[in-house]
Amino acid sequence: MAPVSPASSSSDQEQPMLADIGAEIRCLASTMVTKADLQSLTSTLTAFLTSAVTALRTQIDVQGGRIKALEAQAQTMRHQTSAADTALTHRQVEDLDNRSRCSNIRVRGVPEQEGTENAEVLLTGLFRQILGEKRQWRYTLNRRTGP
Repeated sequence: MAPVSPASSSSDQEQPMLADIGAEIRCLASTMVTKADLQSLTSTLTAFLTSAVTALRTQIDVQGGRIKALEAQAQTMRHQTSAADTALTHRQVEDLDNRSRCSNIRVRGVPEQEGTENAEVLLTGLFRQILGEKRQWRYTLNRRTGP
C-alpha cells in the first residue's frame, strides 16, 4: 500500500468535519430567532400589557368612585353629627336652666309690687288662703322657718 500523504489525509478528514459543522450551522440557523419572530413576540407582549393596564385602570376608576361615595357619606355624617351635637348642647342647656328653676313657682295674675318683702307677704297670705292652712309660716328668700 502506498503511503498516504499527510496533505491528502487531512483534506479527507476535514471534508466530513466540515459537512458536520455545516449541518450544525444549518440546524442552528433554522432555530435562531428572526426579525419576524421578535416583531410577533413584541406585538403579543404589547397586547398583553395593554389589556393589563386597561384592567388596572378600570379597577382604579371603580375604586375611585367608591372612595368618592365614602367621602360624601363621611361628609354627610359629619354634618349630622354636628347638628346632633348642637341639639344635644341646646337640650343640656335647657335642662340645666329648667333644673335651676325647679324650686321656683310661677304665679300669674298677681300684680307685681315693688320690693320682695311685699311680694313675700302677699304670696304667703295667698297660698295660705288657697291651702286653707291656719298655721303661720314665714318665708324668707328660699328658707323656711317653722311656726
